Amino acid sequence: MWQDIQQNFDISNTEGMRRKMLSVLATRWRDFKTFLTREYVFGERQNETPCLKYQITDEEWMQFRATRLDPSWQAKRIAAQERQAKNDAPHLLSRGGYERKKKEMKKARAEAAGVESADRVESPPRHEMWIAARTKSDGQMTSESARVVADKIEGLVEQSTQGSFVSDGRNDILTTAIGRPEHAGRVRGVGGSWSHRDFFGARSSRSSTVDSCSQEAMQRMKMQFEEKLKNIREEFEQKFELLARSQQQTAVAHDGVRVSTKGSCATPDPSRE
Repeated sequence: MWQDIQQNFDISNTEGMRRKMLSVLATRWRDFKTFLTREYVFGERQNETPCLKYQITDEEWMQFRATRLDPSWQAKRIAAQERQAKNDAPHLLSRGGYERKKKEMKKARAEAAGVESADRVESPPRHEMWIAARTKSDGQMTSESARVVADKIEGLVEQSTQGSFVSDGRNDILTTAIGRPEHAGRVRGVGGSWSHRDFFGARSSRSSTVDSCSQEAMQRMKMQFEEKLKNIREEFEQKFELLARSQQQTAVAHDGVRVSTKGSCATPDPSRE
């Protein structure tokens, strides 16, 4: 597949470009299969055939249709629909997705700044694209949940300018505002063509386990502190007990001494004089 792409398009032969292009193709292929399923298997065109229009053989179409009508696939479809129904912050993106939205935002920024080419304008951060994808034409958000996240984003942006909030890799403004980590295999707010590695960079093994390591370190420190505190308490109790015994022995010794109350000199006997 990659060789075919290089033969037909002038694309640099790098590992990053290869991954990105294959990811785009996979997304487009998945979208096309979703379209066929929605329109020609379960939709209004289920009595029609897409073979002639999309250059599909009758055998390929029958096999594809059979997989979609299989009970196991139907169960997966229902599960996916249920997950989508739980999406409380739906976007309004068209077929172009986030890539098209980014181009629109860059073009608008270029015009506002008086810059001739949108390519000279910096791409908007993904938290801005996330908000733009969920903003209606009247300025309202698509849902209450989307509005809450947008308000949190606004607050975090303000904190970021003041230096009280610092983005750290995947824990950026959008992730913090949503309150949930990134989904496996895709990055929110940028489109399906971006992988975690491409967008955030390679994640070190240390950073992937930093939370668990920190918790373990804190637990060890707590146990060590409690052990030292216990030893200090026991040592103090021993010293206090020894001091108490010493004071008690001193008191007993003092009580055993009998001091005479008589004078040191005897009174002379008058008869002897």
